[in-house]
Amino acid sequence: SEENVHSSFPLMPFSISGVKLEGKLSNEDVDTIISELSPEQGIKHLIIRESDSLTTQAASRLIREACPCLEMIDMSGCISLEDEFLNALSDKSESLRQVFLERTRFSTQALLRIGRCPNLTDLSVAFCDIMDDLLLIMSRHANGVITLDLSGNSQITDAAVTHLLSHTSSLASVYFSRCPLMGDHMLQMLSARLPKLRCLYLSGTEHTTTQGYHAWVQTKFAPPTQLRELSVSRQPIDDLVLEHIATHASHLSYVNLHECTQITDDGAMALARHCSQMESLYMGGIPRLTDRFLYALFIAPCVQSLTTLHFSHCTGLSSTALARLVTQTPQLRALYVAHVNVQDDLFQALTQCLHLTSLDACGSEHLSDNGLGQLVEHCERLEQLLLGACSGLTKHALALLEPLLRRGTLRSLLIESAQIRPEEKRDFLLLHPNVQM
Repeated sequence: SEENVHSSFPLMPFSISGVKLEGKLSNEDVDTIISELSPEQGIKHLIIRESDSLTTQAASRLIREACPCLEMIDMSGCISLEDEFLNALSDKSESLRQVFLERTRFSTQALLRIGRCPNLTDLSVAFCDIMDDLLLIMSRHANGVITLDLSGNSQITDAAVTHLLSHTSSLASVYFSRCPLMGDHMLQMLSARLPKLRCLYLSGTEHTTTQGYHAWVQTKFAPPTQLRELSVSRQPIDDLVLEHIATHASHLSYVNLHECTQITDDGAMALARHCSQMESLYMGGIPRLTDRFLYALFIAPCVQSLTTLHFSHCTGLSSTALARLVTQTPQLRALYVAHVNVQDDLFQALTQCLHLTSLDACGSEHLSDNGLGQLVEHCERLEQLLLGACSGLTKHALALLEPLLRRGTLRSLLIESAQIRPEEKRDFLLLHPNVQM
């Protein structure tokens, strides 16, 4: 899901001196890396994700002794590192271009050193509890940033973000999801200062208004825009805003409108009609969507390129219309229709989607063993199958899953029905311990 923490940016390709390590990393490992480098070598691209055992002293030594011209570093999730590490990293300020520090525990005061790097192009400090001070420093020193991820920082204010945006026009990718204090002033500044914007993530901001979005689209989208990715889940977006976006941002390939409850078929149909390059569409939790929208999507220019569709909790959609739609989506890889109460006809239609890897059909009370059997027989690449609260399934459904499990692709499985006894489910798990259930 887009709402989960993810590495937002494409990483630079490794040079011959690139190092990528994940998980546990000991001080002895650092000694080995340093000893293996010849005097003329130096690490330019360093990735050490999710290591909770690396000490600040060892990490600082690695930076100082093995990275004379460090350009990119990703230490996301390295929660054991302390502020002293950023002292060593700030010594590389002239060469640093990309810095990824998601979910680390550095103080805002220590992060100020990174904010002063003059040649910084990509920065992620998502879920780091940063304060406004970092943004104020960046507005003076790092005004060439192209990609900025501030997601999950609940204390940064609308005023500080607005100040930063007023001092840069280079930003092309902006990730501000789950920053509740951002509001309409930030939207206005996005319109005025970011002509090159390609990716915009604003899900979970709590002080934006429908009027603010109206003003934003009328300014930002007056000429055609190059926006490719837009995430505005749980935002006060209405049909007028969505129609304006669809008309002027026809290059959109990823759109997340999850729980934008003001949207109706009219706005969604405009999106289908104009965005011919759409690949991923998240529209779960929109109660006023009906089959009228699905029929428009069925004949839309983008239907052949769709890879991800999320319609969970869209109770106005029918299984029949969904089944008709997926017959036209040969590239479909993920479908989320939880609590839409789909039936066997959808599963039969999905037999044509040979690239399908993820399916969530929880809450489908009328789904039967017959529909599941056809799906398993044809969709051989399934990795995730979620069938919770599917009361029409019987104990025979477990046997139907055997071919899929023998192929070894299925990794995550949820199957719940009153007709499957707990002991039958337990015996099934004992036979297939590698499946998360």
